[in-house]
Amino acid sequence: MYKPIKIGVLGLGRIGMLHSRNVASMPQFQIIAAADPYLNPDMESNAMALGIPMVSKDPQTVFDHPEIEAVLIASATETHSDFIIQAAERNIAAFCEKPIDNNIERIEKALCAVKKSRIKLQIGFVRRFDRHHARLQTLVSQGKAGEVNLSKSPREIPRRPPMSMWQIQVGSM
Repeated sequence: MYKPIKIGVLGLGRIGMLHSRNVASMPQFQIIAAADPYLNPDMESNAMALGIPMVSKDPQTVFDHPEIEAVLIASATETHSDFIIQAAERNIAAFCEKPIDNNIERIEKALCAVKKSRIKLQIGFVRRFDRHHARLQTLVSQGKAGEVNLSKSPREIPRRPPMSMWQIQVGSM
């Protein structure tokens, strides 16, 4: 019998709760702490319903928890790189929602910390597994889509969108 990996969650908004529900459904993992500076009664209730025993507004409570082995970072984008660095400094594996940051230097700093610590880091970017996205990427790279200036794809659809729902602007803007 295996011992579940103890997880801390940073961010209990829509995507944080989605990931938390998924993680909580797997016996290999146990969420033991969660934090969100915007914690409200609904978020707290949802976290408690998943069996998360410790919920706080302070992210440091997650990092300071002695049993945390990995963090799920689903907080505001501006916090991602700092949280990755903190995870690396504590030798805690991390899953982070995309993007790592909006600033290249901060991304590089976070990735240097990961490389130095050798923690496992995974970035959540569901589109890379989407067959329609992959097909569009192939068409663009083969020059069969013309000059693409903008590509928009629908979000928050419970099933994969058909290719016809993608909007592509070709040519000059």
